[in-house]
Amino acid sequence: MKTNIQFGLSQINKPTPQWIKYSFRVIFLLLSFGVFMVSDYPGINEQTKLILLKWFAGINMLSWGISKLFGTENSTNNDSTGNNNH
Repeated sequence: MKTNIQFGLSQINKPTPQWIKYSFRVIFLLLSFGVFMVSDYPGINEQTKLILLKWFAGINMLSWGISKLFGTENSTNNDSTGNNNH
């Protein structure tokens, strides 16, 4: 099975490659762990916590948006029924 990974707005409705999905899931997991640790850590003042949590949320949104811009052209999967398992 030959796949061609592409990037851009035209790839939003196309299937995302598995390795990209798992890479971004790791990023989301690390950011979630960071939010958990920063929000409960007593040694960080409230202003610093707020800034860190905003940055974590921004990076999380940016990562999700970038992950949706990857798509593949699968030349061997011509499913005429419209059932695409993304």
